[in-house]
Amino acid sequence: MELQEKTDAGPLAVLLRLHGHDWRVQDVRETIRLGLIGGGKTPPQALALVARYVDRRPLLESVPVAQDILAAGLAQPDDLPPGNLVAEGTGGSPPPPSTSAPPFSGSMPTASGA
Repeated sequence: MELQEKTDAGPLAVLLRLHGHDWRVQDVRETIRLGLIGGGKTPPQALALVARYVDRRPLLESVPVAQDILAAGLAQPDDLPPGNLVAEGTGGSPPPPSTSAPPFSGSMPTASGA
């Protein structure tokens, strides 16, 4: 409901805007902020992360993140407590936590056999 208040649109309308060409900055920012809160971050933590990784980066980088967050939120039951979103197909168990991020090489992958 907070996303609806902040964006003046229902969640499906926001998702459609995010997939179209008429999204708004608030659609992206608020979806990510609220997704972080739904994932277990406190509101101040979520706001700090959005300031660092959304506001200080090219906005187009965050659009796919907002799309994924909102799609996942719409697909999950409403009665799950914060931090308990589960990936589809895991039998109700959250996926194991990642222990490390893959290294960023800064270069584009090459096609094999080329």
